[in-house]
Amino acid sequence: MQKSVAYVIAALLLVPFSARANITACGEEVQRGVASWYGPGFEGAMTQSGGAFNPTSYSAAHPYLPFGTMVKVVNMRNHKSVTVQVNDRGAFDKERVIDLSQSAAQEIDMIDDGIAPVAIFKCNQ
Repeated sequence: MQKSVAYVIAALLLVPFSARANITACGEEVQRGVASWYGPGFEGAMTQSGGAFNPTSYSAAHPYLPFGTMVKVVNMRNHKSVTVQVNDRGAFDKERVIDLSQSAAQEIDMIDDGIAPVAIFKCNQ
């Protein structure tokens, strides 16, 4: 019995974070607007939550959601989604509602355009 539990836990750890995030229930829509992304130029810079920014993480900057909040961001052009953790403040352009890390932006295919219309859903933790 303990072995099977260990195998399940190990399997979950091997699955990329973005795929595991679907296990978390995300329901309440909190916002719609335009997302942008930030990446290599900010690598290592301190986020408002106190950690170093990592463009390969699944994180985001949001103007007011509490740090640590998990949100699902849906690209309304292609309906691809990614779950990220808010760890910084932004977006600082008044027409943007969220800045995604480079990896999160890649997950929803918005790298080339730089921006995308999105819906943001709060996840239960």
